[in-house]
Amino acid sequence: MTPSVDGEENQESSVPYWAAMRTYIAKILVLIPGFNFILSCYQDQQIYIFAPLPFQLMSIELGEEYGGTGASFFSIILAVEELAKVDPAVSLVCELQNTLTNKLFTTYGTEEQKRTYLPRVSKDTLGSFCLSEAGSGSDAFSLKTRAEKKGDYYIINGSKMWISLAEDAGVFFVMANTDPSLGYRGITCFIVDRDTEGLHVGKKEDKLGIRACSTCPVTFDNVKVPESNILGQIGQGYKYAIGMLNTGRIGIAAQMLGLAQGCFDHTVPYTKERVQFGKSIFDFQSAGAFRGEQNGCCWGSSRAVAVCECCAAVAGDAAPDCPGGHTAGGRAAADLQRGAAGGGGQAGHQGGQHGQVLHC
Repeated sequence: MTPSVDGEENQESSVPYWAAMRTYIAKILVLIPGFNFILSCYQDQQIYIFAPLPFQLMSIELGEEYGGTGASFFSIILAVEELAKVDPAVSLVCELQNTLTNKLFTTYGTEEQKRTYLPRVSKDTLGSFCLSEAGSGSDAFSLKTRAEKKGDYYIINGSKMWISLAEDAGVFFVMANTDPSLGYRGITCFIVDRDTEGLHVGKKEDKLGIRACSTCPVTFDNVKVPESNILGQIGQGYKYAIGMLNTGRIGIAAQMLGLAQGCFDHTVPYTKERVQFGKSIFDFQSAGAFRGEQNGCCWGSSRAVAVCECCAAVAGDAAPDCPGGHTAGGRAAADLQRGAAGGGGQAGHQGGQHGQVLHC
């Protein structure tokens, strides 16, 4: 069971748990048949995607009655960070499932929807959030997907782009406009099962990174959805999207921090083993930041921003003293990750400095 980490005492006692979880995930991924770079997947993709299941990491904040652990949002952030130290794709699955799929159901779902879907998403069903379209990326609320009411059901037509987890998802949250005359105030969220007639998942995108986590186009051709599958209220979909994505960005900040730490943990031993000109490259001047305390400060300050925003999210608002709200931690962490991935101590220091100026 995922430990509570809300208090200092519990946080200290949880350290062995997170270490065991990280070790387990690392071993599982090593045992999975090799990654096919051309196909962008593992030979046994299902084992890979559901690697976090034994630690109930797909349902961290869900109540035990739905198969979850009943832990805190902060626990989600810690789990995402730890997983990213091993593999950012597995981390992303955990992050999206907990901060989007589970959160949408628990926050806006009816009791019937919760009883139907929460036991599934806590066990063996991934959710996929369908918002972006080819002509509405940054301006997401100018979407063209329509939902026309026909008696006690709706007919959805349209297409979505860059949809995370679409290849493996069993349920989709589809943002469609029920009344175009109202603009974004007509956007409504529909729950659509994967096997619904007319729903088609396209070819996986050939991405630069996190390739094992699918990103695909999804099309809806006269998809019939019962009125009971509306999530929340008609016309409130845009509000739900804003709220959920803001929370999700904190998870992405945690993912970047974990990835940066993983890069750093692999880089330092290598610099000690690699010998050039008669000494290890660790001892060269350009690698000095690896030895200094500055790097620890960079890491600590970036992590502090993410934690600050996490606490603010639990309280229901963006961190007031962190410029940029929920995105501040993400920017600081991403800058730090780029520095660590680049392998240069100075680059890592420059990235970390971004975090130092964002006081919580």
